[in-house]
Order: sequence, then C-alpha cells, then structure tokens
Amino acid sequence: STMPRRPLYGNRFSLVLRDVDAAADQVDEVCRDLRDKGFVNFYGLQRFGSSAIGTHEVGLQILKGDWAGAAELLMKPRE
Repeated sequence: STMPRRPLYGNRFSLVLRDVDAAADQVDEVCRDLRDKGFVNFYGLQRFGSSAIGTHEVGLQILKGDWAGAAELLMKPRE
C-alpha cells in the first residue's frame, strides 16, 4: 500500500545548486522529475545505527546513475 501524499505536505525542504556543470534544460528536467516523482528517502547510519550498509557506496552508485546497483546494495542480506 502507498501512503497518500497529503499528510507529508509539512515535510518539505529546499535544495540549493551551486557550480552545476550541466545545461539549463538538463537541470530543469531533473528538477521536474524530483518534483513529480520524488526520491528514495533512505536514512542510513544516523537513523539505524548500523555499519552494515555503506551509504557512501550506495551514494556512489546513485551518482553513477546505477540505480540497480544502488538498490542491490540496499537490499542485500546483512551479516
């Protein structure tokens, strides 16, 4: 089941982009996608207190555009 968006209206923040090396139309497209689709809200170590997930490794995969690799890291069994 999915949570309706209405209760989350208070959970907003602003992003500031500096020194972006991309065309304005690319930045606009990504910003529209974030606005319309959102993003994975993964808390990481500060929330769960475990070193089992290397959030820096997940972040690297996301930066590379390797969404499957990022998801695999998040979903792999922990020891």
